[in-house]
Amino acid sequence: MENGSILDVYINLIKDELENNPSPALILAAKYLIFEYNRDFIPDWIATLAGGNIFNFEAVREEAVNEIKQGGDYDDQ
Repeated sequence: MENGSILDVYINLIKDELENNPSPALILAAKYLIFEYNRDFIPDWIATLAGGNIFNFEAVREEAVNEIKQGGDYDDQ
């Protein structure tokens, strides 16, 4: 993935919102990325969000955050 690409911006924005201002709308944002961009360039935690149920957001958020932490890509370590 090219540094500074719009996809990077979207991914970082979703990650920041997941940490600081979690909302079920992030599931829809993740679904957009899966639909619009090549899956090979999208982190697994975005796919976890995209596959999540809006009505069970807290569990989906927890799983995505765990995946981010396991990947060493979470600022709150």
